[in-house]
Amino acid sequence: MKKIIAIVGPTASGKTQLSIQLAQYLQAEIINLDSRQIYLDFHIATAKPTRHQLMQAQHHLVDFLSPYENFTAKDIQIQADNIIQQASCPIILSGGTGLYFQAIAHELDILPNIPNEIRENIQKNYELLGIQFLLDELKSKDPNVLNHIDSRNPRRLSRALEVFMTSGKSILEFWNQKNKNPKYEFLWIGLDLGWQKLEKNIQSRIEKMFCEGLIEETQNLMQMYPLHLKAFEAIGYYEVIDYFKGVRTLQETHEMIFRKTRQYAKRQLTWFKKNKQIIWLNDIDFQEVKKLSEKFLLM
Repeated sequence: MKKIIAIVGPTASGKTQLSIQLAQYLQAEIINLDSRQIYLDFHIATAKPTRHQLMQAQHHLVDFLSPYENFTAKDIQIQADNIIQQASCPIILSGGTGLYFQAIAHELDILPNIPNEIRENIQKNYELLGIQFLLDELKSKDPNVLNHIDSRNPRRLSRALEVFMTSGKSILEFWNQKNKNPKYEFLWIGLDLGWQKLEKNIQSRIEKMFCEGLIEETQNLMQMYPLHLKAFEAIGYYEVIDYFKGVRTLQETHEMIFRKTRQYAKRQLTWFKKNKQIIWLNDIDFQEVKKLSEKFLLM
């Protein structure tokens, strides 16, 4: 059974650099498991690894997909399986999209095909009544799902409602399906730096995003792509677009991005904390990570 090292944790916790450092030491390759970093052209708000970082270690599933294309957790599972099976070196999974890790570790039950009638009816009501329609429907039909998805993201709310209306089951049931015979052996390493340090990291990242040209990148992307594309859902783009529209000032835009990023980090930690196999570190201790990895690979 192939052995996989997974480095998980909330956004801005230092997963990217730790993964690169470990990949260099182990002569390993990295599979990126971030649902926004897969897209071409969307660089700054996604905190995509820089060109220099990408040159430091072999990366897969990063900066490769047209924003017009859909890419599901099942697609990630298939692509990652192919990479893992062909690899002759250790593999590191790194990212913050918990569903992608679960897809590779346990093989997700495939979501049902949604009939056009159900999808169109939900979309029509959303356009007519707004996001409150989606929230009210899920509160009455599948209230628990609202604890696990972003209640301000109409795409994800719609998807959860579509699945329930089609199957009569919560999308959580499909997400939580686990293969009783896993294909890989995992070492799970999690970064939980504590809120004080994480909030400082988030603030620093946001300042860096604006210094690197988030406003200019967003302007360019608005000219290149329609705004409904999934890639724009990375925190930062819609907030800057609202700034362009005069909805909020630049300072308020900074504050909104911080609040949304903090909320996202909280959801990430909630997801990963359910995995009792994760060894949590409260600091980026490379010597400890190196020791854990060496012991795991030699077992």
